[in-house]
Amino acid sequence: MAKTNWAYFFNAFNDDVGFFRQLINTLQASVGPDSKRIYVTGLPSGALMSHRLGVQLSDLVAATGVLEGALFLKGNPPQVPSAVGPVSVLILHGDRDKTVLYCGTPVDASQEQSFNYWSGNSADTCSRFDTPAALCDGQGNITAVVQKDATNCSGSTEVKFYKLIGGIHTWYAAPMNVPGQLPFNPDFNSSTGIATRDIL
Repeated sequence: MAKTNWAYFFNAFNDDVGFFRQLINTLQASVGPDSKRIYVTGLPSGALMSHRLGVQLSDLVAATGVLEGALFLKGNPPQVPSAVGPVSVLILHGDRDKTVLYCGTPVDASQEQSFNYWSGNSADTCSRFDTPAALCDGQGNITAVVQKDATNCSGSTEVKFYKLIGGIHTWYAAPMNVPGQLPFNPDFNSSTGIATRDIL
């Protein structure tokens, strides 16, 4: 991805984190939004940037929603520091995304690594998981798991992942709870939302 995109992890050509910090602080001073309702979200490079803002601006951001992005593009978690504070994270990812892979490769990270980072990093430290099953098996194949939820996390945060079955690298406005229609997730309903905007 070119330098015209956001300066997400491993693409730090500009101080975009500093820009967002200044923007949020300016809005706090002039508008005074509820600090518990400041969220960031994005698709492709914006999703990668949303991960980074969740890590480095979690003292200002309450939650981040990530669509078709990853925290680790090159599968090297030690290069990403612990988040500066607890932050809730929602990840939506299509299992047929060919741009940011669901299970990764030997050089690209998987969605499992992103979920594990957020649910286990020192800021969130979640202690309750709805399933111990992995999103990807040891051979890099996609498993049958359609969602993962980590709760009882620090600061009352939560980390949630939804597989978009048949989903590709795009934002979906149509309902995703219709069997036989792609993408699909059987857990989407009126409580979770059924289209990307509703779910986020």
